Amino acid sequence: MQVAARLIEILRGAGVDYLFGNPGTTELPFLDALDGSGLTYVVALQEATAAAAADGYAQASGRLGVVNLHVAPGLANALSIVHNASRAKTPLLVTAGQQDSRLLLDAPILAGDMVKMTEGLTKWSYELRNAAEAPSALRRAIHLALAPPTGPVFLALPMDLMNEPCDDRGAARGPVALRPTAEPEAIARAGSLLARAKAPAIVAGDGVARAGAQAELVALAETLGAAVHGEPIHRRLSFPGDHALWRGGLYPTSTATAKALERFDVVLVVGANVFTWLFHAPGAPFGAAQTIIQIDDDAREIGRSYPVALGIVAGVRGALSDLHEAVAKRQDDAARGAARERLVTLGRGRDEHVRRLAAAADASAERVPIAPEYLMGMLGTLLPPDALVVDESASSLSHVLRHLPFRAGSDFFGSKTGTLGWAMGAAL
Repeated sequence: MQVAARLIEILRGAGVDYLFGNPGTTELPFLDALDGSGLTYVVALQEATAAAAADGYAQASGRLGVVNLHVAPGLANALSIVHNASRAKTPLLVTAGQQDSRLLLDAPILAGDMVKMTEGLTKWSYELRNAAEAPSALRRAIHLALAPPTGPVFLALPMDLMNEPCDDRGAARGPVALRPTAEPEAIARAGSLLARAKAPAIVAGDGVARAGAQAELVALAETLGAAVHGEPIHRRLSFPGDHALWRGGLYPTSTATAKALERFDVVLVVGANVFTWLFHAPGAPFGAAQTIIQIDDDAREIGRSYPVALGIVAGVRGALSDLHEAVAKRQDDAARGAARERLVTLGRGRDEHVRRLAAAADASAERVPIAPEYLMGMLGTLLPPDALVVDESASSLSHVLRHLPFRAGSDFFGSKTGTLGWAMGAAL
């Protein structure tokens, strides 16, 4: 079997159904193997759109997204999207055709050092050097893309290698248990800290949505009566936007975040980059008297920029489920009653906030040009309950997040880097 056919076979064995791309001459030997493979090829007219479509597919499905690009110029067109995938921790396999390896010494047209172009944005970047290593390289790339913390990987595929024979004796990729389980002692300690909290809060990052852990987070927040904020630059729906405990996203400066969190004694940060700022401001987001607990499947995120009292490296969904059970066991009647009171009080505050937002939107109805708050408020009344919103509103994003309801059952995806052009491809 030739290398190209073997690579397509490995992709199918890994559960890949779609290949996004914008083909050129160097990709043709690879794409010739698609015939009869069962893979659906989704063609785009420009590489950035192809990469964004693969990124959006991977984020929405939770499966591996795969895109095939056209050598160095095409890869360059898509790099801003790969940057977004890196920040969003999207499981994305980026491949690109490379010029005939026998020509590379002569710097032929279209060729370039694509490993150097991508290695700062990926978990792993590699260019095939011979036919024999192609299957192992692809299996490694797939594994790394899907292993927590998920993220993009890159493989360059020299066109002359695609037609060479490949004697691959490797077995199909079997199931791999990739999500670490939290240590019981750490969960017990976190449960005790939260159960004793007088004013708990939760900062929910996009990692909650990536893990499909929204229901577990809602259950924990309700048991605690905890206010829930989205991380700064949150671009996924990790908590229902119409829930009584939802307080909105944190503004991306340390001083604004500190102000929003200052009244809470114990803060649980889960699945978040702590924190991604937009503007510099002095000081830290947490107070010296606050107890900070952090859960993430990426050990590099724990205490990355600010110290925490307790860090737990674990799969987010399982950790939240275990933590909910631990908190419920440790709450006495007084703590449960206080949690119910907080839920009611926060719910009243939420209702009043929504009324003020609606009044402000209605008051701007006659503005010309149309006011973004009025536009988004009106759109929010028209969206079906299961609407999926892909956003690239940039300067109007705050109005999108304030006025669209984003109920449980709906979904939201936004560019993690502010990359223009991402949303059109991702929406596909």
